[in-house]
Amino acid sequence: MDKDCHTLLVKYESCPIPQDEDLREFIVEKLSSDRTEIDYFGCELDSGWDYVDQKLQTHLLKSCFITFQFEDANAPAYGSAKREILDYMKARFEQHTSSIIVDERRKDMDVYFD
Repeated sequence: MDKDCHTLLVKYESCPIPQDEDLREFIVEKLSSDRTEIDYFGCELDSGWDYVDQKLQTHLLKSCFITFQFEDANAPAYGSAKREILDYMKARFEQHTSSIIVDERRKDMDVYFD
């Protein structure tokens, strides 16, 4: 396990994902929103579907997620406050190039930093 590798999974209210030219602005907006929740922040994301009951599965299917994969020795500690983590990710996202992959349902996104 590399202590500099991190995964951040944020959840936001279901809404249409814009076309490619507006994706970066959309992600910054979600990271700035008080309504965005951190679903997971840690070193490696397990498959949550291994632990999901029917009620939780329905809730997850109605939510939208952005998963960020990145390496940074100076990332916030895993127990840090929500706003500190989201502000860190917003600054990192604005300052670095990244690849954004939108799933075929246009519901969830994965962000990988170049």
